[in-house]
Amino acid sequence: MPSTKEALVQMNGQYVKTKIKTFSTGKTHITTEVGTNGLKVGERDKGSRTYFSFEQLEGDFLPGLIYDEDDHPIGIDLCTCGDDALITTLKNLKYIIAQLELKLVSDDEV
Repeated sequence: MPSTKEALVQMNGQYVKTKIKTFSTGKTHITTEVGTNGLKVGERDKGSRTYFSFEQLEGDFLPGLIYDEDDHPIGIDLCTCGDDALITTLKNLKYIIAQLELKLVSDDEV
């Protein structure tokens, strides 16, 4: 089982505790960092802060930004090449969802 590390990420003046974990399948290794401060009953200024990231250490996992017609980033795309990359990406996505759901349930929000 991969080991988990913890960190803090600051977003708009609020800190969020994150968990960092690396998943591997074959030659694909992807590190995910995820955290949230839970639901805060509000939108942008007073609402929650949630963070997740992917870092490819090795393999064919290709993240990228999606831009609008004015060249502003408006989204992300994730591409995988090969079975190992797909399986490892799914492991990371499942971990992100599980960590966010754990936080929301622990806060009695779900």
